[in-house]
Amino acid sequence: MKGYVYLVRSENTGLYKIGHAGRPSERLGCLRIKFGDGSLSLVYAGSSEHARGMEAAMHAYYAGKHERGEWYRLSEHEVAWYPSAFQAVRQETRDGKTVLTLEQHAAVFSLQGPVSVRVAAMRDWAGLTQEQLARKSGVGLDAIRKWEHGHRMPRLDRAVRLANALGCTVGQLAGEEPLPRKKEHRP
Repeated sequence: MKGYVYLVRSENTGLYKIGHAGRPSERLGCLRIKFGDGSLSLVYAGSSEHARGMEAAMHAYYAGKHERGEWYRLSEHEVAWYPSAFQAVRQETRDGKTVLTLEQHAAVFSLQGPVSVRVAAMRDWAGLTQEQLARKSGVGLDAIRKWEHGHRMPRLDRAVRLANALGCTVGQLAGEEPLPRKKEHRP
């Protein structure tokens, strides 16, 4: 079924709802009434030829973040990555049915998004604040902030310093190689 897979946020609870609809803005109005929550806002709606399958893949992918029903507690970086899921989806046919899955890495979520998302995700993955990463890598805090907000791209020499501080390779930071398992990670 063609439609949209959306991400809605409740300002009241800080939770996010994943769902699908033909018209996300109309669905948002229905959700506000259903949950009695006027603070709901549409964060993202991505078009998909297989909206139900994509929604199921998103639910499976974020299963570890599940709170209740279709509501999830997501970090800022997981929300920023959400649109990238539409590029990380893989379509398979099982028993004559189309099944969609998201590429999985050892990290909490895929790093196949923009560089800004990957830098922020790797920092989260390493358990570092921006300030800690700046000190550990010898790169200025302002540069790290610009990379994470997508205002600049790191030069190769800085990407090497950043990867070393994060305990990964430049290829892993660039999303070209899978991450080591969390227990193997040594920042």
